[in-house]
Amino acid sequence: MKLRLKHKIPLLVVSVIIISSAILGGGTYILAKNQLEEAINGKLGAVLDARQLSITSYLGGMKDDLERNARSNPNVASALVTMLDGWSDVEDDAKNILHKSFITENPNPEARHELIRGTEGSYYSITHGQVHRQFLDMYSSGNFADILLISPEGNVIYTTAKNTDLAMNAPAEAPDGPIAKAHALQASDPKAFYFSGVIPYSHAADGTAAILATTILDDFEDVVGTLAYSLNLDKLDQILLRDKGLGETGELLLTTADGTVLNKTRFSPDQERKLSEDLLGKLAPEGDEVIYAFGMNDLGQEVLAGAQKFSYLGNELLLVNTIGTDEALAPTVEMGTTLLVTGLVLVVVLGGLGLVIILGDINPMVAMTEAMRGLSGGDLETRIPARKRRDELGEMAEALEVFRDTAVQGKDLQKQQEEERQQAEQNRRKMLGDLANRFEQRVQAVVETVENSANTAENTAGSMTDTSQTAEKQILEMKRATEEASHKTQTVAAATEQL
Repeated sequence: MKLRLKHKIPLLVVSVIIISSAILGGGTYILAKNQLEEAINGKLGAVLDARQLSITSYLGGMKDDLERNARSNPNVASALVTMLDGWSDVEDDAKNILHKSFITENPNPEARHELIRGTEGSYYSITHGQVHRQFLDMYSSGNFADILLISPEGNVIYTTAKNTDLAMNAPAEAPDGPIAKAHALQASDPKAFYFSGVIPYSHAADGTAAILATTILDDFEDVVGTLAYSLNLDKLDQILLRDKGLGETGELLLTTADGTVLNKTRFSPDQERKLSEDLLGKLAPEGDEVIYAFGMNDLGQEVLAGAQKFSYLGNELLLVNTIGTDEALAPTVEMGTTLLVTGLVLVVVLGGLGLVIILGDINPMVAMTEAMRGLSGGDLETRIPARKRRDELGEMAEALEVFRDTAVQGKDLQKQQEEERQQAEQNRRKMLGDLANRFEQRVQAVVETVENSANTAENTAGSMTDTSQTAEKQILEMKRATEEASHKTQTVAAATEQL
């Protein structure tokens, strides 16, 4: 179907508005989406930085405290020497004696750390009573799960919490365990620090521990033993479980390189977890950079995750911040809906405004076309539209009006010429009629004269016998000539009538 301009132009305007709005809206959406994703990633990264700073501050504070007590606090070195004296009294059967006195037969099994002296009556119990209050004050701060003193031979000669690692000879019984590795610093680097990271530890109450240790030096900087802190993992959990900045579905995970989650998590605190293969394969940050990736977590949920390496005293850990995909993309979806609604409103408003403006010009153009068609068909009474407009349509109307007036004048002139032609024809007919009448009258007069003469001659013909036949012939010829002249006169009159 062939469209007319009055249809083409509005369709073109609406199409341009729709396409322009789509391009503008699409470009705005993509730009805003990228900015929102950057903002979301930035938020995840900011939370990671804040939590890493908190963890580093906590561990740094514990390390400073450990260094101060092991190197600068003479009471700790003195306590170790005192406990070594007590240890010598039970050394031959230390594990049985001390476990029975402080663990299995402890009068307060739910708070074994509160026992000041054992019930076996050994010198160890006496020395324990002398130093235990000192470490009990430290323990009550809540930063420790346990405090351990290790002899130069690797024997755990004192623990505050009284777990089953009391009286253990670490190098012999657990050579790959954290206590044996902490004890090994005495030979390798006496001033170094050992941090195990969060690891499985069967002697701990909940099966996991984070051991921070260094050697104890006397005033002559000679090694007298090892001081080890078993850190309170609840402190780490408290840092990682803070939901500030995590939204409704976010959680923080501290993991090993293989993805084993070391902390209690926000939504499954009692469940052992490990990063999914999907996320672990995507989250491989280098240096201090934060890597972001969408993926499926170990709980089967679609999440956006940000990961950052966390290194402390030789331990390479991974700090991961995850948030549900729906929540992460909610601003993008909301923005997309807003842009869609705004785009539709914009299309309707601009389309309507464009149609009003275009139709304001199209309708006069259509009327102008109809006027031109009417004038071309000879209807000089056609009304000329848009004569009062001050734009090109007004100029067209003025030109069309001049054309119509010229056509009217031409028609009037033609009519006048036709009237003049008809009047001239009428005058000509009248003149020819008058001429024929006058000729006929003259001929009739001649005929009558001849007839009169003939009658007169006939009356006198009696006396002119000889000449009668001749005269008769002449008369007859004259009469024939007269009739012929009369016939011609009538023929002329008929021709004149036809003209």
